[in-house]
Amino acid sequence: MSGHSGRVLPEVGKSIQLPPAKEVRTVEKIVERVKYVKVYPSETKQKLKLPEAVIHNQAQKVIATGKLEAQERPYTLSAVLDTSTGEADVYARPDPLPWIALGKRTAIGMAYGIGPDGQTGKLYAQRDLLQIKSLYAGARAEIDQQGKWWIGAAFEYRF
Repeated sequence: MSGHSGRVLPEVGKSIQLPPAKEVRTVEKIVERVKYVKVYPSETKQKLKLPEAVIHNQAQKVIATGKLEAQERPYTLSAVLDTSTGEADVYARPDPLPWIALGKRTAIGMAYGIGPDGQTGKLYAQRDLLQIKSLYAGARAEIDQQGKWWIGAAFEYRF
């Protein structure tokens, strides 16, 4: 699946390995010796829907998880340590959109274009109030440079 910016996004419900943060891409790791590491049981890898290669590799252990409430959808993050090499990777899984949730997004913007009255500029504000899967409902207000205004309900389908 492709995102709005042309980047490839993971399929909902499936984990993909994330690249390292740009701040550490060129930093060489050092060796730290630890007394022990607490890991989740092996069946956790399947529950987190990690890639099959990770699920079947007994040396790879889930050491941490987290939930990220991103703008459009929640994500589950998993840190996996390979106990045979000492290397660790982070995986992200986009979770299904909620059936019903409160809106998260507020937008204020400007637009400029051509209409039946010629060129015009607009100021607008919108607030999402309710989300049902990919359908968003909220309030929107607009005013253009001629002083014409509009206030009402807005419905969007986002993909």
